[in-house]
Amino acid sequence: SYLVPLLGEGFDVIWAPMQAVMMGAMFDKQMPSAKWIGLAEELLPMTDILPSATLSWLRCNSTYLQDAVTTLKPNSRISEVKEEKREERKQR
Repeated sequence: SYLVPLLGEGFDVIWAPMQAVMMGAMFDKQMPSAKWIGLAEELLPMTDILPSATLSWLRCNSTYLQDAVTTLKPNSRISEVKEEKREERKQR
């Protein structure tokens, strides 16, 4: 939509309310301001590069992501338990 001058900006005016409704449906309970951020991001010129829906998803799910990273770390408690079980097997 950016190949033709002003077509992209015109499309953004149509797309902005639709994105606000969708972001409200996805994030309204955890982050009520997400729909307004998405609306402003689409209406303001030169801000289309910002992934507002992705950033909102990351903010809402950051605790789950932190838990997953902690689980995957080599120094996590899960890896310690696995190592203890290996040592117990070796002793048998």
